[in-house]
Amino acid sequence: MGIVPARQLRVVIAVSIDRPLRGSHFGGAVAGPPFVDIAGQTMRLLDVAPDKSDAPKGGV
Repeated sequence: MGIVPARQLRVVIAVSIDRPLRGSHFGGAVAGPPFVDIAGQTMRLLDVAPDKSDAPKGGV
């Protein structure tokens, strides 16, 4: 489950995967990629710009 965008909530998304067939069985590894796809498409449809990163350029 996650929210987007992080700074000013617009959407709550819950991804549930029953019996993953390939790869890892950990939640973030299994549900993370579909969450990112759903969130990205939803924010584009709602015309919401991404949050600006507070991380320094070049990495964490």
